[in-house]
Amino acid sequence: LQAGTPGERQRAAGDVQLEARELAEAQRQLAQQANELGQAQSGAAANERRRQLAGEQGRVADRVASLERQVRELARGADPARDPLGQAARELQRGRTSE
Repeated sequence: LQAGTPGERQRAAGDVQLEARELAEAQRQLAQQANELGQAQSGAAANERRRQLAGEQGRVADRVASLERQVRELARGADPARDPLGQAARELQRGRTSE
């Protein structure tokens, strides 16, 4: 992800923002589906659905990791005090160190 000119950087930032929104929605849907499935349900069908949800969670986690890399790359050299991408990268780093 290269963002050399201001226009390219703005487009890349828009792409990152869209992906973040899509990921947030995917996470909400997964949480709702997992909640609906609940632990009370049993049987082969419920177990298969749990496996499917786990796979979907893994794919969402991979997308989140990719998004974090994109934000850090876009924020490289940015002033975190003035640049929203710099601020986002700093927040991501703070979240990583607290885990």
